[in-house]
Amino acid sequence: MNPTIKQPTWQLIGQSVRGSSHVRTDKPNQDAIAWSPCTDDTSAEWLDATSDVVEGLPIIVAIADGHGSDRYVHSDRGSRFAVEITVSLLSEFIANYQEASLREMRRAAQEVLPTQILRRWKERVENDITENTSAESVQSEESTESAVEEGNSALRQNTNAVSLIAYGATLLACAVTSTYILYLQLGDGDILAVSADGSVDRPIGKDDLLIANETYSLCQPDAKNYFRFAFWPDALSSSELPTLIMLSTDGYANSFETESDFCSAAKDYWEMAQERGLDVVRERLKGWLDETSAHGSGDDITLAIVKRFSEDDPAIKEKRFAAVEETVVVHKKELPEIKDSVARPEQNFQVLSQRHRPLQWAVGILALLLVIGVFGINKGYREVRATIKNCIAAVDAHLAKSKPAASSEGYGSGSSEKHPMPTLTDSSVLPVVLPDANHVESEWPKPTSTPTVVQDELVALVRQYYAALDRRDDKSAVALWKNPPKGLTTLAKNVDYFKVNEASFRSAESDHASVWVDVIGKSVGAVEPEHWQGLVKLQSNAGKWGIVAMSPAPSEDGNRNQQNVNLKGIEAKNDTYKSAHKAKPPDASKPKSNHAKASPTKQPLAKAIKPKKITKPKPPKSTAIPPKKL
Repeated sequence: MNPTIKQPTWQLIGQSVRGSSHVRTDKPNQDAIAWSPCTDDTSAEWLDATSDVVEGLPIIVAIADGHGSDRYVHSDRGSRFAVEITVSLLSEFIANYQEASLREMRRAAQEVLPTQILRRWKERVENDITENTSAESVQSEESTESAVEEGNSALRQNTNAVSLIAYGATLLACAVTSTYILYLQLGDGDILAVSADGSVDRPIGKDDLLIANETYSLCQPDAKNYFRFAFWPDALSSSELPTLIMLSTDGYANSFETESDFCSAAKDYWEMAQERGLDVVRERLKGWLDETSAHGSGDDITLAIVKRFSEDDPAIKEKRFAAVEETVVVHKKELPEIKDSVARPEQNFQVLSQRHRPLQWAVGILALLLVIGVFGINKGYREVRATIKNCIAAVDAHLAKSKPAASSEGYGSGSSEKHPMPTLTDSSVLPVVLPDANHVESEWPKPTSTPTVVQDELVALVRQYYAALDRRDDKSAVALWKNPPKGLTTLAKNVDYFKVNEASFRSAESDHASVWVDVIGKSVGAVEPEHWQGLVKLQSNAGKWGIVAMSPAPSEDGNRNQQNVNLKGIEAKNDTYKSAHKAKPPDASKPKSNHAKASPTKQPLAKAIKPKKITKPKPPKSTAIPPKKL
């Protein structure tokens, strides 16, 4: 069984820059780079294109260096053809030999890949020559004579080979799968591997047969014989799985004074990627390579970095932390919607319960009458009549007892341990308007005869108002008032919940009406809920009813129930209603009433408890990687 790489998190970045000497002489970038999987809809990324970090297996990357002398006039296209063909063939190779053993895979790579790469590259070059039949597409007679002078008999006998020279380029490639790593090289360039301990190694060593600027090329007739391969795992080597692989054209290594300085650059990339991630390296890579070319070889530079990350690497931990933080923010935004969806069934149940209460009473009375009827058959008509009167008196007594009583504790006397509830007594948010303090219980309007449809409409309007406050819908709550009081919007936004215990019709006179309510509410952050009883007064305008004022229930001593109600600054906005209930000025000849308003205790609206802000740990300060000893 093939060994499996335990850490599947592999990432890739790449960059190709135009050399400073090519910029001065107006030559194109003759290097090329391509990889798979691609980050856009093109078949490969090449030249000096920049993309996001590529992640996932298998990862394939190829770079090529087009020859720079004048005879290789199309080497930029030759290098691009080379990397595109190599990435495509390596993808096919990995798919075809997925089930093969490592031994079979090595043999097939060394025997099949060079032949296929050269064949497809030559076909691509010939097609390009055919499509561009101008004088530039084929090597000039002067180039042919110079090739002859160099003594290359193969080029002298084959005019097609002369055409291939114009596209000459070197090639390096790497393929990382879950079971093996394949390295491939033709000509100059460098492949470095960095281990977990920071040591740097060359999977494919330098070719001692190449002297100075000599190199092998794809345009050579016998190029197949100069392909070199390396594999991991290797039975002949005990090297461990690398944590970073760096591929570069010769323009990068030639910018360093020594081999040691060049290897140190690979280690610097490894350290920065380990601590900060490849995103940071990718953002700065082009600037570093431009600077290296300007102060070094002046040649085009192409660099590819393949990095293996483990779960314990700081860069991976930072990304995971950022993902968790983003998830928390998303869920926090969804929390109000979830809360509303949970509270809505409870509200619907309460509404249905209130609507069915008369039916429950009717069924109970009918059952009672049925029992009385059966009993009356035996006792006679008079006894039945007396019994019915007693039952009716009992029902009236029960209804009288269930009448809302004045609370001596005032607003806020209710309590609930299950629900945290809004402090509704702040003068800046309480939409309550009281009549004068001498308004006693006897002055309250009694239930009057009004069509049931109108009564139900008014009760439903009041319930709709408190339902809007319960779901923090300030716009709907404001729309139900004729002239909304100050602070109503603030109240709605700071409500935790509102619960209507009872709402019943009380009186109506032409265009004025009142509804008795018994509610419990709680603000965000408050410890205890608050209880309020009183009348909601409504007014009709062109057949449309709206709330104009609210009056709390009187206490036992005749004063208003305002122990926790601060009404400072709250005024009724409806002029018609204010003029109808405007208190008369006190008579100086009469002694002042003993029932002076109690000084309310101001209770500011409790602030909502905000979650602590999660701070990301600051990554270590990164330093640019300058070319060493240029």
